[in-house]
Amino acid sequence: MRRIIICALAFTIVMCSCKTKPHSYVNSHLRDVYNYKPGTYWVYVDSLTGAIDSLWVYDYTAGTTSNGDRESDYINIQIGENLLGNIKYNAWAILIGSATLNLQWNRDIGKNSSFIFSITNFPYKIGLNPDGNTVEIDSVLSINGNNFNTVIIVNDTHQNNLPGDPAYYYFNDFFYLSESAGIAKMRLYHPQDTINRVWELQRWKIVR
Repeated sequence: MRRIIICALAFTIVMCSCKTKPHSYVNSHLRDVYNYKPGTYWVYVDSLTGAIDSLWVYDYTAGTTSNGDRESDYINIQIGENLLGNIKYNAWAILIGSATLNLQWNRDIGKNSSFIFSITNFPYKIGLNPDGNTVEIDSVLSINGNNFNTVIIVNDTHQNNLPGDPAYYYFNDFFYLSESAGIAKMRLYHPQDTINRVWELQRWKIVR
């Protein structure tokens, strides 16, 4: 009887040790569309000032993170920026998960030196999304002689407290996502940081 009990206990221990954690995989559509590798770049022109800004992918990481009893795959894409001759690494980042496309903007000015937000959830939901962003879809967007089809327009806006309050911060940004070219247009409006830009894609190269 003792031998049977010991064998049963050993079997239970082995089965428990082999139990796998729930696993979330990177969304296959987001991975296929926004999976930018080094060699990718975008060149933008500010339609308000004529200034040129260029972004390029310099680092790509895909891995798995463990959070308690769950494992999740992710893709982290690091993007550098050359704005008016000022080169900055780690200026932008794209984070892809199981159902989200997150955009991180690291800035050296203003009240928020860095923030990260969900630029869109997938599948795309038209109208107000749970993260507070508003999403629309435009069939065709023409910029600098280029036509982009099925453009996802994401409006990310934020306003807290009252004007004049030290904690008050407002921004109203629009991102125009093209699945063929990435961000075709950015409308960035942060009055506290004197940021007022309309970046429109001029030329680009995508490496997946």
